[in-house]
Amino acid sequence: MRKPLLFACIIAIILLATGITVLSLLPAPTASREPVEAAPPAPVSELKSLIEPFEDISVIRFIPDEGTPYSIRYDHDSAFILEEAEPLFRGEMQTMYAIAAQAVALINMPVITNQADESQLSAFGLDTPSMTVRYERNDGSYTQLLLGVSPPAGQGRYAKVEDSREVFLLTEQQSMLLSFSVDDIYDISFFPFLDYLGLEAAVTIIDRAVLETEDGVVEIMRRTPEELEEAPLGSSAYHILQPLISEGNEYAIRTRFFEDAVMIFPSIVEAIRPGDLSVYGLDTPARLTLGSGQWSRTLLIGDRDTHHDGRFVMLEGYDAVLVDLHGNYSFLDVDPASFRSVQIWLHNIDDVALVEFVLDGETRVLSLEHNTSANSLIGFLDGEELSETNTRRLYVSALLIQHDGETNAEIPQEGSPTHSVTINLKNGNTDRLELYNISDSELLIVHNGENTGLYITRMSFQHNILRRFNILDTGGDIPIS
Repeated sequence: MRKPLLFACIIAIILLATGITVLSLLPAPTASREPVEAAPPAPVSELKSLIEPFEDISVIRFIPDEGTPYSIRYDHDSAFILEEAEPLFRGEMQTMYAIAAQAVALINMPVITNQADESQLSAFGLDTPSMTVRYERNDGSYTQLLLGVSPPAGQGRYAKVEDSREVFLLTEQQSMLLSFSVDDIYDISFFPFLDYLGLEAAVTIIDRAVLETEDGVVEIMRRTPEELEEAPLGSSAYHILQPLISEGNEYAIRTRFFEDAVMIFPSIVEAIRPGDLSVYGLDTPARLTLGSGQWSRTLLIGDRDTHHDGRFVMLEGYDAVLVDLHGNYSFLDVDPASFRSVQIWLHNIDDVALVEFVLDGETRVLSLEHNTSANSLIGFLDGEELSETNTRRLYVSALLIQHDGETNAEIPQEGSPTHSVTINLKNGNTDRLELYNISDSELLIVHNGENTGLYITRMSFQHNILRRFNILDTGGDIPIS
């Protein structure tokens, strides 16, 4: 079955309802030749169709006087397809729609002259057109529209059908769309979900982010709803895998990293198949990978572009240097530690059977008895029963081993940890923290035998744990804080 007025009817009618919105979102077209200086003849007092509606247009080809030709093909399954000799990027669907729709909506156009002579065609720029628009039909026939220059006022553009001397004046909007270069319609977005989701929703769908710079790697994974439900109480939606395994600081990750990352939108194609990438600082780029569901894309980040006041970037898999004019790249300089929660470990008390504290060589044991039917808890410190309040607040002290900063210190080769805390879970698993002296005021935190690269100050440890034991040993009750 033939395609019923594919471009002339369906697209052009829809354009009338949505054209203004679409046009407001489009980039500016590539510059063309200067407007003619000679005054044009007075327009003929009539309106005519420049391109008569016809059926079975299969493809519209845009052939500029200078630059790369491109074609927009209509396909029922994939809507519009950008075609060129060596396709580099897909075409941006909304822009291709607007161009193709406008190309077949050239009706009721003002006629400048019915019979232009050679000098007039030259003045209109139609002897050497700036763009040729070729309409190809399924039967192999075609019609070619020639675009000239703008009138002295700079509004619109002269146009005519090939082998005709009837000259029309396009509107400024028609001229803009039909004069686009292939660079203007490339789909070179980095994170494509922002337009229809909005910033807040777009940030929440990022499942994985990896930032690789000369200072190291930061890798953040978003927990699934099921993983978050099963995770210990207080766990973050984000789990940091590199540089140190830890809970994420949700606010910092969203506001100082993800929000800036999803706002990166390259808008300029600086160089196709570039030679020396060091010119752009892209020989050793920073790498940013974002993933959401089955989608994943990596951005290579180079130097600042002082000419456009932007940033040189590349999309991995595409051999072209792009320029991003509006992105905020401050996340490149953020200390990875600021993305991390201060929590070292988290466990729900309902999952715990026993906690063993070794404090300056003295062992203290907190054992727990759970009555799930009565929803109650009994704790014993070294065999002596505690109130439920004191039991819970003493257990919390174990979770309050929070890092105070990063350190390059290694695990001491000699000597044992000054303090350790081992949580024994009801399922038989254990989780252990050891603290080693690395200075008069700092203790290195080792988690299950692995150096975390973090430290806690003696003052913090004294306040959070030792003070609670002192209160219990003197017969008091542990306060809330």
